[in-house]
Amino acid sequence: MKIIINDFNELSKNLIQKINKYSEVIIFSSKEKDIDFIDDYNVIGYDYEFENIKNIATDIDFSKKGDFYFIGLSNNNEKNILDYLISKHLGVSNNIILLSHDYLKETLDLILEKKEEYIFPIFSKEVLVNEILNLIVYDTFKIVFFDDIVIIGKYMLNKFLDGLTIDTLVAIDPDINFRILFIERNDKIFFVRGQDQLKLNDKLYIITYKENLKKVINIFSEETEYIENNEILSDEEIEEKKKKKKNIIFIGNEKLIMNIVTKLNYKEFNITILTKNPASFDKYGEKTKGLNIYKYNLKELQDIEKYIEGNDIIVNLSNNDENNIMFSIIARELGIKKIISLVNNPNFKRIYSKLGIDCIINENDIIVKHIIKRIKGGDLINVSNLRDDIIITEVTIENEKIENMKIKDLKLPKDVIIVSIIRDKKIIIPKGSTILKKGDLVRILSYEKTISKVENLFKGNKFLNIF
Repeated sequence: MKIIINDFNELSKNLIQKINKYSEVIIFSSKEKDIDFIDDYNVIGYDYEFENIKNIATDIDFSKKGDFYFIGLSNNNEKNILDYLISKHLGVSNNIILLSHDYLKETLDLILEKKEEYIFPIFSKEVLVNEILNLIVYDTFKIVFFDDIVIIGKYMLNKFLDGLTIDTLVAIDPDINFRILFIERNDKIFFVRGQDQLKLNDKLYIITYKENLKKVINIFSEETEYIENNEILSDEEIEEKKKKKKNIIFIGNEKLIMNIVTKLNYKEFNITILTKNPASFDKYGEKTKGLNIYKYNLKELQDIEKYIEGNDIIVNLSNNDENNIMFSIIARELGIKKIISLVNNPNFKRIYSKLGIDCIINENDIIVKHIIKRIKGGDLINVSNLRDDIIITEVTIENEKIENMKIKDLKLPKDVIIVSIIRDKKIIIPKGSTILKKGDLVRILSYEKTISKVENLFKGNKFLNIF
């Protein structure tokens, strides 16, 4: 597969690092200094000149469906749209372009001959808002969807499960099909097996089917739907608990905050907004009805603490990373259960990790995730959303030595796990007794540094992609 990108920036660097293992990447850049720097990323670089584009078009048949993608990643909306038109004229059948706001949909519709025939637009603000909403609604610190399966990161807070073995836990309700892939404990990773025990505050990474997501989250929560203060609730008490509102506070970017809160159900949340300029919300009129909007001053931290205290969720959406980190630290010290924070500069991710704050959002990461999803033609996304050192490798079973073997007989190393199998278009979360069949698409989770183990174990089979 060949992928053509129309700009060399932080976003395209992020994408290249995740796709150049299985794709040939061509970059057009108008900045001369980029061309030399591009060599470090193992891609082909060209000056952004129409003559270069025309010469490449002469040498390559772009019309082969599925072989080529044009991806417009410039910060300039007009440039992405114009380059898409050139790409379409040259015969590229797969086009993905980034647009900053969804109001550009109308502009796009005007220039398309047939709606959505040639192009897949990604509206950056829209995907950012949806990602934040996802984190607010689900009681979890990480969540990765692919196909009909989801991997979630969840703190083990249910005291009733403390000390249970993995086998005992899974047997509690056999109808809820899930597996614990690995555990973080005291900053170390453990790839678990059946007799390993859970401990309170373990960070669990769990795989399950999408339809079971809420049930699985409920199992590990501090107070599930069925238990409160160590007492089993009646049906009436459960219904009353569901009606109880959560308190959520937003701090930061006014437009982004309003884009999110207007999509939340006010019946489920008491919403507070901290802003430097409350008057900036006046233009939203009736949309602010029911919202608690207060002014804050960074020199008066005691007032900020007063507003943050007592909330269930804090969402930090400032364009200033230092402010987001400061609010996150305050929230953690005040015992806020869920802290969601925007990370504008990816270099700050490590700081959040050291602080033990997991719900972090980087706009570039989210956009790259959506591009990969589109290229792959499914829902598989980069698992670096879970951890930077973990990868998933796709392998199609072709080797007769492995065909018809049970997974437990493969004698996989402890840090290599088969997370799912696609067979006859159906998704399987496998067990040790699951038998591998010829043609199975197997997804294998491992450390990135131990990828050679996976390659040796599955030698003679067809390796497809690494995520």
